[in-house]
Amino acid sequence: MVFRFLPMGDDPGRSIMDIMMLAPWPAGKPKPPAAQLHQLGPEEPWTNAPELASFARILDQDVFNLPKVQAGLKTKHPPFVWYSAYQESKIRNFHQHYDRMMEQESHIRG
Repeated sequence: MVFRFLPMGDDPGRSIMDIMMLAPWPAGKPKPPAAQLHQLGPEEPWTNAPELASFARILDQDVFNLPKVQAGLKTKHPPFVWYSAYQESKIRNFHQHYDRMMEQESHIRG
């Protein structure tokens, strides 16, 4: 399953959520036609999408929590989100050292 969230116009409180179910396909076997887009309304349950099978009930449970998550993000301090604090700290550390080294290099070359 692949989840994709896209902004809905200029409204930061709403988004379009796409769900794609992907699977490997055997080499040499003809591919079936592309799946038809099934668009649900803003208040429509995921169980109205039978192509999601039993995943639809799980998604309905998860979406129930989204308003609380959104409210928590709006009141969070600091106001930003680190998706992977450890991995991002390694990237920030690299850039800090890189910037420092480049500054020293520019002073040496004059």
